[in-house]
Amino acid sequence: MLNLNIKHILNQWTTQDLLITAIMSIVFSVILAGLSYLFIMFIIPLGLLARSALQGIWYIPALFIAYTLRRPGSVLISESMIRLISIVISPYGWLELVGLFVVALPAELAFSLTGYRNFNLPIMMLIGAIIALIRTVATWIPLGISLLALPSQIAVILLAVLSGISAGLFAKILADSIAKTGVLNRYAIGKEFQEEV
Repeated sequence: MLNLNIKHILNQWTTQDLLITAIMSIVFSVILAGLSYLFIMFIIPLGLLARSALQGIWYIPALFIAYTLRRPGSVLISESMIRLISIVISPYGWLELVGLFVVALPAELAFSLTGYRNFNLPIMMLIGAIIALIRTVATWIPLGISLLALPSQIAVILLAVLSGISAGLFAKILADSIAKTGVLNRYAIGKEFQEEV
């Protein structure tokens, strides 16, 4: 089960794990901040359906880092770093912290239920879908989804789930592609690829 004892979690981590997590978190923070500005300018004006269809982009870092490191706490630690950096550079400011509750906690819990051992494609896609459902429910009233007609509400849910599934797929493809270059050989995903060769 999910163990939120930070000291216990960090005892299982190496300095190398923390370093790569920090580097990936900084990179993802910058990418997501840029995408957030584009999202506000071009996607939000298109309405809730467009917003739901693309929300999975924000789940990719959590899924990617969890899949790469395969360590308890990887999602919470990386998402905390990403959110803290994003407070400063993202147009959403302090609202970024909401992501810890609607992305990081559900993802960490889901990976903990697998014992941080099962990272196959169906699991990655399922966890992406779970995050999408939780985020959609959490924003049901604030975003006005509850005011939409029933067919539109169903469409929002379906698009959100498909977006979450796509996030799981993309995170796995991206991590696998990088791992094949040998850059991640010191980490769990790299070791897996070395064993296959």
